[in-house]
Amino acid sequence: MKNKMTPRGVVAGRSGRAFAAVSVALALVLGTATAAHAEGSWTSDMTQVQPTFESRTWADKNLDAAHTIITLSNCRGNAAGKSVGSKRITSVRITLSGGASITKACGTYDFGRTADSHYNSFKVSAINGKTGAKRKIFLNADVKVSF
Repeated sequence: MKNKMTPRGVVAGRSGRAFAAVSVALALVLGTATAAHAEGSWTSDMTQVQPTFESRTWADKNLDAAHTIITLSNCRGNAAGKSVGSKRITSVRITLSGGASITKACGTYDFGRTADSHYNSFKVSAINGKTGAKRKIFLNADVKVSF
């Protein structure tokens, strides 16, 4: 049997049904593969930030089971009036707007799955154990947030 185009543009016949079956199977596979990815993400950089710096806000609608992950890379520090990279960064405490905090020497901060649909932001609460904006220590880093 030859395939024929119907007036609505639907392919009739055996190969048309096979195409439709492959299309549905492909959509299911791709749909399953993308479900494992985070709901959203953004990248930015921090330049000359001090403890008390607060990030932009994002909406996590909890449409998936993805963790809230903040990654700081290329961390460089400096004291007031000194060049970037002149101060070693030994620890950065990141606090989510919900109160959870993690301290480490930059890298990946995995806050797990947030409980409810809400807005989030993060704060640099401490740099090298120092809190407060008058500590004269500055952090420069690349930032990636996924949620």
